[in-house]
Amino acid sequence: MKKLIYIFLFLFITAYIIWALHFFGILHLDDMIVNTPYIKERLKTDAQYDRMMEDYYSLENANDDLRAENEELKQRITELENQVSQKDERITNLENEFKNYRATQEDDQKRVEKLVDIYSNMEPDAAARLIPDLQMETTVQIIKDLDDEQVAEIISNLPQEIAISLTERLRE
Repeated sequence: MKKLIYIFLFLFITAYIIWALHFFGILHLDDMIVNTPYIKERLKTDAQYDRMMEDYYSLENANDDLRAENEELKQRITELENQVSQKDERITNLENEFKNYRATQEDDQKRVEKLVDIYSNMEPDAAARLIPDLQMETTVQIIKDLDDEQVAEIISNLPQEIAISLTERLRE
């Protein structure tokens, strides 16, 4: 037990002397401790670890930003795909409308051709009697396809007002 007390006293006195030397600036413990190879390596490793963790958090934040941007881009792509499909649908509808319009025009053209055949086989004075009762657009379509001689004879048999307006319409 005495031995233990002597060891304790020795350690206490040694620690007190080292502290006093450090306190009065004679002994620089910080330099001694920091310059110890193991401690030096440990401090270096800790600094590297701290830098590595800073890099990790920086990369983690950048990754989160990229994920958010990626989600925004995915949403934008979805919106654009929806717009494209709407435009495609609109194009399809317009194509169908155009086909229907074209079919209607072809039917109208066939009817006009049939009327032209009928009026070309009529006497000019008989045709002139019917024309005032027709719509001006129908009359113009028929007259445009008739021979010039037939048109001249029909117009000469029309009332003056109708002949003038028909002539003006044909000029357009």
